[in-house]
Formats: sequence, C-alpha cells, structure tokens
Amino acid sequence: MAEYALFEELRADAGFDGDAALRVQRARPLLEPHFDAIVEAFYAKIEASGSMRALFADEAQLKRQRGSLRAWLGTLLSGPYDEAYFDLRCRIGRAHVRIQMPQHHMFSMMSLLRTGLQTALAQEAAAAAWSADDSEATQRALDQLVDVELGVMLETYREDYVQRLRANERLAAIGQLAATIGHELRNPLAVIDTSLHLLERRLGDDPKAHRHANKIGTQVGVCGEIITDLLMLARDRPPERHPAPVGPIVASALEGLARYGVKIGVELPDDLPAAFVDAGQIRQVVANLVSNAIHAVQAGPRPEGHVELVGMKQDDTLVLEVRDDGPGITPEVRARLFEPLFTTRAKGVGLGLALVRRVIEKHGGTVEAVPRSQGGACFRIELPGAFRKHASDPPARGEVREAS
Repeated sequence: MAEYALFEELRADAGFDGDAALRVQRARPLLEPHFDAIVEAFYAKIEASGSMRALFADEAQLKRQRGSLRAWLGTLLSGPYDEAYFDLRCRIGRAHVRIQMPQHHMFSMMSLLRTGLQTALAQEAAAAAWSADDSEATQRALDQLVDVELGVMLETYREDYVQRLRANERLAAIGQLAATIGHELRNPLAVIDTSLHLLERRLGDDPKAHRHANKIGTQVGVCGEIITDLLMLARDRPPERHPAPVGPIVASALEGLARYGVKIGVELPDDLPAAFVDAGQIRQVVANLVSNAIHAVQAGPRPEGHVELVGMKQDDTLVLEVRDDGPGITPEVRARLFEPLFTTRAKGVGLGLALVRRVIEKHGGTVEAVPRSQGGACFRIELPGAFRKHASDPPARGEVREAS
C-alpha cells in the first residue's frame, strides 16, 4: 500500500496539522471516561442492524471486539501520528478487508464513532469551561482526524481491489493457454511415466541407474503438479460443496508427497465433523500448501526439518494450518505471495498460491501467511460456515482485532 507519503497527504488534505494533533491529545483525558459508553452505543447499533450483526459469529466474539474498539479509541487520541501509527491503521484496515467486511459499513461505523466522540467532547469542554474558540478548534481537529482514519481504511480496500484486479488479469491471460498446454503435456508425461516403470524392472541392482530413474520420476511428478495447476486455472469452476470428512481429504492430498523425503505430521481431532466443502478443491489446496512447505524445508538450513498440518474446529469455522521449519518468509515476499507468476523457487511457476487463494475465497474463506515465533512459515486457512448445520445457513464472518 501506500507509502507513508499517503498518510501525510491525507493529513494535509484534511488540515490535520501539528496544532490539531496537540489539541486531540489534550482532549484524551476528558474523553477517555466516555470510551465505554461510546463502545456500547456503537455495538448497540450493530446489534440492531441485521447485516452488520451478521459479521460476527457470537456474543463472545462481540465481547472481544468491544475491547479491540476501546483500544482503537485510545490509540486514536494518543498519537504520535507517525509512520508506526500509519502502519497500525493499515493493518487494522487490511483486517477488515480480510474478513470481507462490506466497504460501505466503514462510513456508517466511522460516523457512529465520530458522533460519540463529538458529543462527549462538547459535554466535557463545557464542564471544563473551555472557551468557545478552543472547543470549536478541538472539535474541528477531532473531525479532521476521523476523516484521515476513514481515508486510510478506504485506501486498504482500494489496495485490495487493485491487487485482485491485477491478479485476475494475469490469471485470465494465463488461462487462455492453460487448458491447451495442460492437455498437450499430460499425454507425453504419461508415456514417460509408464516407460519409466517398465525400465526400472530391467535396471537390476545398479544403484546409480536406480538413482537416476528416481530423479526422472520426481521430475515427472513435478510436471504433473504444474499441469494440474494449469488445468485448475483453466476450469475456474465454483465449488460444489457436500459434507466430507476432513481426514480422508488430507490423506488423499498427501499421497505421493512422501517421495520428497520430508517428514509430514498430521494433527486432526478425532471428533472433527464432516466439513461442507468441495472435497476435490480442498484436497488440491492442501496438496499445494504442503508441497510448498516441503520445498521450503529442503531449501532451509535444517535438513531434519519437517512439515506439520494441523486442523481444528472453531465454532462453525474449519481452520487448517500448514507449518514448516524452512527459512521463513520476509515481509517483502509476504506482500506478494499470492500474486500469479510470483515465486521464490528457482524452478517454480508461481501459480500454486494464486490458485489456493482463489479456491478458498470461492468457499467464502481466507488464507494468509502468518509469522511463526520459532521460525519457518505457517499458512492458515479459515473456512467460516464449514460446520454449519444446514447448507442454507449463512456462514459466520470473521472478526477484527486490534493489530499489534
């Protein structure tokens, strides 16, 4: 997104200068006692709105969100309004985008907060015997700051739209050739694979010959994965969801990946219910993520590293995490991970993660790379509504937490 220069431009356009910042910070001690009331009024409006209430899964989540909003109000009035503040606001905005909060809600929600803060300031300024000029200038500064906040939040939506537009353009261009190339390559690769199996029977006890035959088989498998990605790209079909046990989906996805020699651990609860998903598409998603994790481990500093797949149920949401002990992901790479044709592997094509995101988003879910304190990488998938009782029930939406 945007560089810090955008924040400076928004501040200049709104007129929020150094004097305005000092006025807002001076008002915080007066306004802080009103935070709880502002938060309660805010969520009372959400409770009364069907579309906004549907963004939250349950009362426990709403309670957590109340704490996040109170923290947001505190940082809003504290400053300093520098690059770190801007980065924090961008992360919060991206969280709204990630859970697919409709953009138009940003206007109504910010308006509620603006009204609450202005009402509290008018009350406290009168009690503190502020002059009319001082009160008016502080009200104006507060209004300017809220405008800047809204500008940053909306910019995260614009950023996401531009990224998705570029990604779709790239995918469309690739898709025009994908089907033809995929089918044309699959036939000769099948001949190579069949001939290789026949040849291996005649190699005898020559270890060097078997080693080279294994290399050929591995590379044929890599080519097959690329072709599968190309064909998935060309089809771009909506998911056909049916209740499906998660364990067999994972087991099917991991078939054939043991040949890479990296230990793969699987942790799924015994009582994990069937998920309402397109089993074939989710299988391919898991296969892509685990394959990427395996390559990351092989490229990392720890040859004894391993890959771990963890699944869990959180309310009606299916959560899958693929973790590895590889070299990890830099912030620069993380920003581009899901772009079509972007890859850090010398022999990678850069389609796998783009396809993963498309499949997960068509399921109404999210996928992201999250940092691991112990090193390596973790890709986390959340599929809201995967465990809802009826297919017609609307999936629960995610939550926004105060970024840190």
